[in-house]
Amino acid sequence: MATVYRDESKGRYWYAMWYDHTGKRRKKCTLTTDKSAADRIATKYEADAALRRDGVIDTTQERTAVENRRPLAEHVADYKAELESRQNSAKHVSMTIKHIETVIVHCGAETIADLTSAAVRRAIHAIRQAGNLRIKRKGDRKPSSLRTCNAHLVSIKSFTAWLDDQERCQRDPLRGLKGFNEATDRRHVRRELTAAELDYLLRFVESYTTDNHNMAGADRVMAYRLALGTGFRAKELRSLIPASFDLGGESPTIKVAAAYSKRRRDDTQPIRADLAAMFKAWLVGKPRGERIFAAMPGDTARMLRTDLEHARQQWIKEAGDNAAERLAREQSDFLCYRNHAGEIADFHATRHTFVSALAGSGAPVKTVQELARHSTPTLTFGRYAHARSADVAGALDALTTNGCKDRQLSGERVGEQLRGEMVRDGAINGGENSLLKSVVDAAVLTEVELDCEVMRRITDPDDKRRWSELNRRWRICNPLP
Repeated sequence: MATVYRDESKGRYWYAMWYDHTGKRRKKCTLTTDKSAADRIATKYEADAALRRDGVIDTTQERTAVENRRPLAEHVADYKAELESRQNSAKHVSMTIKHIETVIVHCGAETIADLTSAAVRRAIHAIRQAGNLRIKRKGDRKPSSLRTCNAHLVSIKSFTAWLDDQERCQRDPLRGLKGFNEATDRRHVRRELTAAELDYLLRFVESYTTDNHNMAGADRVMAYRLALGTGFRAKELRSLIPASFDLGGESPTIKVAAAYSKRRRDDTQPIRADLAAMFKAWLVGKPRGERIFAAMPGDTARMLRTDLEHARQQWIKEAGDNAAERLAREQSDFLCYRNHAGEIADFHATRHTFVSALAGSGAPVKTVQELARHSTPTLTFGRYAHARSADVAGALDALTTNGCKDRQLSGERVGEQLRGEMVRDGAINGGENSLLKSVVDAAVLTEVELDCEVMRRITDPDDKRRWSELNRRWRICNPLP
């Protein structure tokens, strides 16, 4: 039963005490000095608790109603604390909260109920049209890229999903909101550096150091070599100490601590023996506990861009008095930061070069994915691996006019492989070999003839025969004509 009492030390107001629907004892000030009014308030608290126990009052809806009355700024502050407690980097937390606050401002939202799908879509459109606000003149601004729009959308969707998970809203209002197709509006497309470019760049940088450089040319070359040989990102390179290198065994490796790896786990990356020999000599005398690339500037893209520009100027200068050669070099993309196709070569392009070299080596997809340290092969081959013109030409050379000849050769090779396996089995199985050999011959011939017939059907529009006449197994797979 609910009771009321007065605490003289806290003032003249009466306090109500009762048990809530979970059985927990509650105490609350009634804000009245009248005892009879306090009794009625306490009785109401107890009656509401009984209704909640019986399911008449939905406690979830009641809680979300309370949360909806709170200002959005309070929820954003709670979400920021949640992100920080998950051990996210300060940069990630800052960028995510900045995106969320930008969307909220463009929505004009004050409570959770104001964050509707339509309002957020309009806000993203406004952000795109506003462009880069760091450019002062509006006439020089371009609309923000779809990648920027998706970044804002991902941040605000993560916020509303957290609100739903914490039962601060009845359902995620942005659950069905789709992102944009970034491929239609890519602004920052990286390219692969060619072997000739890398050879000239590394030889040039090794002896090129100015007062503007934090690192000597010999140190920058080693940073470039390691990035090209491992695919390490700039942050991962800065974390390395001499103890990170295990160069003594037959399989030299480099370890990156989970705190610096993008996927937040300890990575052990194998490297080539020749690269290991270079670093074994270079690390001699370096303090074992100090970072070897601590002097690397924060803007690594600018560092590589400057080295590319000076290396290209030197390369053009080597043309001498030959006007035709000089003109050809000036018009080429060799050592260009941005080529004629708009593709750029910044520091992260060294990772693209690393992955493209692995993909072009013919290594299995899983191996390339593991060395690139990606979660899916789609990211490895869809974003980082670049098709080389020589590889494309070689693939096209393998094609014939209708594909039948190559398919027949392939079928014959498969048949020969199966026959060889059965010959080995024949030493054990005895007379069964001749029967199986005839079955394989018939199966391979049927498959080749069928595929060639299908190719002719595709390329010959006058062929009106039904697919069931081409595929003798059609009625087995499709019993109803």
